Amino acid sequence: MAEKCKVGQVYKTTREELPYGTAPDCLVWELVKKNNSHLFKSGHETFSRERHNIMARNTPVFSGLRQKSVMNVELAPSGNKIYLRNMNLQNVRRPRSRSHVKKFSKSISHTEALNKFANHSRPELAHLLVQKFIKLTHAKTDEKSD
Repeated sequence: MAEKCKVGQVYKTTREELPYGTAPDCLVWELVKKNNSHLFKSGHETFSRERHNIMARNTPVFSGLRQKSVMNVELAPSGNKIYLRNMNLQNVRRPRSRSHVKKFSKSISHTEALNKFANHSRPELAHLLVQKFIKLTHAKTDEKSD
């Protein structure tokens, strides 16, 4: 129960349950929810420009700063590929191997593989990740004229 926190309710755990040098996710969220450089407001909503935030909402579920395993899909700068970026923060001793990038063509046929990949590490976000991937496949890019 060290990983789960709800608003107004904190589960108390002993220090021996966590690896040495790490803090519980709920403590990290309490520290960064109002004070990080990625926040911006639009109307009454608070959004976040974090790199691995799928829905751009400032909530503990979507936050890329709080989770141990984060992922996001992005359109490539050229516009003809879609990148799946994921990062596993449990392997922080080896920073080079903690982040991975997979390249997909703009085809809806990749949704099943993407769903299977997301269900392995973050099943609660698999559906949202697939929805964003489908939107990016239909996204048009502006052609630069010379």
